[in-house]
Amino acid sequence: MHALVVAGADPSPWEFGWEGLVAIGTLLLALATGGLALSTRNLARKTAEEVKHSGRLVEESQRQAEAAINQATATQAALAEARKQTNISEQTLNAQIRPVLVDVPFEAGINERLSFPGRDKSVISRRGAVVVSVGDGDVLISVPIRNAGVGLAMIRGISLEIGTPIAPPDVSIMPTNIGPGERGRLNFRMEQGHNAYATLAKLLARKQSLSVVVAYSDLAGRQLTLSRYDLYHRERALSGWDVRQVHLQEPDADLPYAGSAPTF
Repeated sequence: MHALVVAGADPSPWEFGWEGLVAIGTLLLALATGGLALSTRNLARKTAEEVKHSGRLVEESQRQAEAAINQATATQAALAEARKQTNISEQTLNAQIRPVLVDVPFEAGINERLSFPGRDKSVISRRGAVVVSVGDGDVLISVPIRNAGVGLAMIRGISLEIGTPIAPPDVSIMPTNIGPGERGRLNFRMEQGHNAYATLAKLLARKQSLSVVVAYSDLAGRQLTLSRYDLYHRERALSGWDVRQVHLQEPDADLPYAGSAPTF
């Protein structure tokens, strides 16, 4: 059964109201969407500005880091140069106080009295002469030394070598500290009971060479140096023996850094 519609009747107020509400809702949604878009745009702009600002901060930090690295490099170079200059200054100072033990020129007109350890009777010799004597009960060896350097030589050790080191015989060092330009003597005495006596006596009888090695340092206990005196038989020498050559060597070095020319 259908309702009867009367022509010319007024429309219902609800018909317009629903359409209006939909229109208003659509308008509000459009406004909200526009506001959201505007807010998003502003946020994006601020974010971009912050990103640019952060980028500038990063670039500035990088520049500061590079400047710090350059400064550190320059500082290291300056320290290396300072160490180099300090090393040069130290070497120069060491050279000014370095002792150098060498041989002694022979002086024919001057005699000196030599004393050997454990022996009551002294020996008279010419100044600067090497003494080598093989007796019935002992062997005597005396080597004159001279400090040609500019610093005090403090003797730290003495050894006698006959091709290879041997157990050291008794030795007297006079004096143990030798000033610049001063002289001294190393006096060895090996008694017959020494385990190397027969070897040394046979070597001297055959007129074979031997060496005396002196270890010494400067006053501060540094610049340890070895002076090796090579003794050779020489017919024209007073005792038949003389210092033929002196070698200067660092303790850990394989070869000497300096040496005198052979005297014969």
